Amino acid sequence: MLDFIAGMIGGWLGASWSQRRELRRARARQAALLAGEPVRIPCAMRDLGAGQTQWRHGDLLLAAGRAWWTPPGMSSRKVTLGPAGLTVTGDRPVTAQEGWGLNPACRVLSVRLDGREMELAIPGHDLTTAAQVLPLATVAHPASGTA
Repeated sequence: MLDFIAGMIGGWLGASWSQRRELRRARARQAALLAGEPVRIPCAMRDLGAGQTQWRHGDLLLAAGRAWWTPPGMSSRKVTLGPAGLTVTGDRPVTAQEGWGLNPACRVLSVRLDGREMELAIPGHDLTTAAQVLPLATVAHPASGTA
């Protein structure tokens, strides 16, 4: 019984430490973007128009009013996200089925880019940083407490 209680306390401490670490990293990325430096936010993407159902993991690169998505280590295969031509059409949490391949703390944004339908999974703590470059102001984010 004592092992169970110690395990529960250890799990709770580890989870709270991890959440604080991710929040510190998100704040550091936001400060860097405000200082004019380019930032890299972990982000997954899938293109719905091509019938693709798998998420492709990579990074959302934000710099001076421009945004790209890149797969890891492949900066030559950038997908330009705008902000020109990008429209956010929806916002939802990660579903239980998607939680196996995505971080459940992410928000899934449905976007339309020049006629293409895509979804972006962005960590909830980084939505305010992404909103500085992408037009996310019209979407409410109840999980992260921002608008």
